[in-house]
Amino acid sequence: MPDFSFIRAGYPVIGVCHDYEIAKYGLDWFDEILNQLRSIGFNKFLTLRELVGYLCSDITANLFNDKIFIEVDISNTGGIKDKHNSRYFFNNPMEIFITLPENKYPDTIEIEGKYWHNYNLDTSGRNLEITLPPFQLKDKQTIVLSLTNCLE
Repeated sequence: MPDFSFIRAGYPVIGVCHDYEIAKYGLDWFDEILNQLRSIGFNKFLTLRELVGYLCSDITANLFNDKIFIEVDISNTGGIKDKHNSRYFFNNPMEIFITLPENKYPDTIEIEGKYWHNYNLDTSGRNLEITLPPFQLKDKQTIVLSLTNCLE
């Protein structure tokens, strides 16, 4: 079992269990393992399908003047070709993390031309976490961040 130092260091930890272990020890056993991990500070768990979705997504970002244009493409995320609903992010939100240029913060965020408010900006003002809506019948989503100068 990993300890708290892994969390503080920011290292990802990959835990594996097999279906035979769940069959042998039961779901209560598995819940106890997850509860132990939560008790020492682990708070994000991914399924293999979600991990593949993140690893195989293509994110392109361009900065032009005071706007960041981001395109997120999930067409190669392990789903069956032309079957959008086989992809993890078809029905599930995706989180993307952006480090903003120094002394800039987001004035507005648009996803597919609509203002978006589902984001978190850390206390330093540099790291932005945006939760994208499920992709539904699309392979791509476009995000536009309009930036403004930080007040000093």
